[in-house]
Amino acid sequence: MRDFLRLSVVSCLLLGSALPQNLQTDLFRKPPVDFYPSVFWAWNDAMTPQRIREQLEDMQSHKLLTVCIEPMPRDFRPENTGNHLDVDYLSPEYFKRYRLAMDEAKRLGMKGWLYDEGGWPSGGATGRVVQSNPEFGAQTVVAERHPMAEGEKPAVPPGAVGVFVEDGKTVVVCQIRRNNFQPDRLNPAATRRFIELTHEGYERAMPQYLGSLMPWAFTDEPAVPSFIPGKQMPWTAALPEVFRAKKGYDLVASLPLLLADPPITTPEAVQARIDFFDVWSQLFQDAYLGPIRDWSRRHGILAGGHFGGEDETMGSALYGYGHILRAMRGLDLPGVDTIWRQLFPGQRNHHFPRYAGSVSHQQDRHLTLTESFCVYGNGLTLGEMKWLVNYQYVRGCNMLVMGNYPAGSSGNLMPGERPHFGPMNPLWRYQPLFQDYTARLGFVLSLGHAAADVALYFPVRDFWASAPAKVTAESKANDDTVLELEKRQIDFDFADDDLLTPQAVSGGLIHAGKMSYSTLVMSPARMLPDSTAEAVARFVRTGGTLIAAGALPETGPVARQTFLQHLGTTHFNMGERRRVGEGWVSLTPIGEVANRVRPTIVLSPATDALRVTERRLSSGRLYVIVATCPSSS
Repeated sequence: MRDFLRLSVVSCLLLGSALPQNLQTDLFRKPPVDFYPSVFWAWNDAMTPQRIREQLEDMQSHKLLTVCIEPMPRDFRPENTGNHLDVDYLSPEYFKRYRLAMDEAKRLGMKGWLYDEGGWPSGGATGRVVQSNPEFGAQTVVAERHPMAEGEKPAVPPGAVGVFVEDGKTVVVCQIRRNNFQPDRLNPAATRRFIELTHEGYERAMPQYLGSLMPWAFTDEPAVPSFIPGKQMPWTAALPEVFRAKKGYDLVASLPLLLADPPITTPEAVQARIDFFDVWSQLFQDAYLGPIRDWSRRHGILAGGHFGGEDETMGSALYGYGHILRAMRGLDLPGVDTIWRQLFPGQRNHHFPRYAGSVSHQQDRHLTLTESFCVYGNGLTLGEMKWLVNYQYVRGCNMLVMGNYPAGSSGNLMPGERPHFGPMNPLWRYQPLFQDYTARLGFVLSLGHAAADVALYFPVRDFWASAPAKVTAESKANDDTVLELEKRQIDFDFADDDLLTPQAVSGGLIHAGKMSYSTLVMSPARMLPDSTAEAVARFVRTGGTLIAAGALPETGPVARQTFLQHLGTTHFNMGERRRVGEGWVSLTPIGEVANRVRPTIVLSPATDALRVTERRLSSGRLYVIVATCPSSS
């Protein structure tokens, strides 16, 4: 076991030259505390001073040098978790125990996270936000249908936002429903109340630790109600006004286009759906993520966390964050959630850690988070944990929070939250080996800057247009293109419409922070906005290379020009490579896309079993190469 883990450090690293000066041997042997995997310390039982001290000492002795206290109050899922936390969440006694834990962490040379919720999802302070003001409850517009009576003249009833007639015989009332527990994360006033109850409570209790001993904040799976065509849509009071300001037309008048059943597929209806997703996903960032990030920055804290369902390509259309790349840009420390065996050796695995890695690269972040293992089961081995770390870290992550170290595990406590880290785990004595390995790899991947010069377009508008489908031709094509690039050792980042603006293009490069992409790969997309089409055309005309995988993109649904018009041509043949301005455009089958792109490294003999990422250092280049299952991930 010991030799296996030690050797694996060597096997996953290749340096472009001898050890560069800024990769100091002492730091590699003992990386900063920040890179040691943290653990969710689930406060689900009586937290006596003795238990707090003993469990922190146990973690520290096993090299869990950072800790994320996850409060599990009695009012969090009382029907299935049975928590026995012996102090009221956010009470003076709770903060007293928390401060004791941080005092002990400081004594032991550890650091901690500010986890912002009691349980999850974040944003409601375990119902206390809505309890303080029922107007802060999450809002959903629900389509309620009844047969239209003879001579009936439908009117908007109290509490509804609109009414329309469907097929001339069904009245659809667009009724607002409020949640009495979950908050309205599209309402900045609700977010301010959340911050007052949680973040500012920690500030009052231990101001000396914020930004120093506690340099990171964790928001966990925040979301708004999902948009389900024909049934429901997320709502907040300000949404019609915001929508009109951004899109120039009336949202309420568009309800028949958004809530018709079956969904309408006219160009106007598709455009209304895309516009609605565009507005509310931006409002989610502005009203929830932005205020938390701003508060954290004022206190020297990096606002981090993750969402739920980012492991599905269509997740942006299915779940309540709306646009995964945009949502991640609302965090200083973007992250992903790997807890349900979404990734595992021997299966075709998704590439979602690359979403967070791309955002971090483009915003010049040096830490990218993954929450991992929490529901993988107690049979998870150290070798499997190492594989999961390698898979995620080569795609951009370099910071790990593991689940879970339960305060109490007897009886029905923590029944589904496994694996358990701690003395009850027979592999616990080997944990320091995993901690050292992961910390070294994370430290190496924080050095310098990402070096990828290839970007892959993320066609989020196509995903919005196809909700609630779980898989579409466009999402499958995007996934297939990712696999073709990865298995040919081509390092790349995702780029979306928020990034691909005409202002971001110059000299044949797409610029995003310190990243500059000379090659853009586009899998089939039908809903390219004119602004993105113009940016891509400018990119090509000024010297960039565009690889269209499977098909040229199409503008739509009511765009003014076709993509070919933006390029200044009228036709293009499969397999053709053509000079356009100072750049090049290639149209190639998805299975051959990697033949048109310069690989990050060239292997002889060739293999599809290795993945690579590249970092630019002041003294050269650094390559991290990891093994994966052939043709499966």
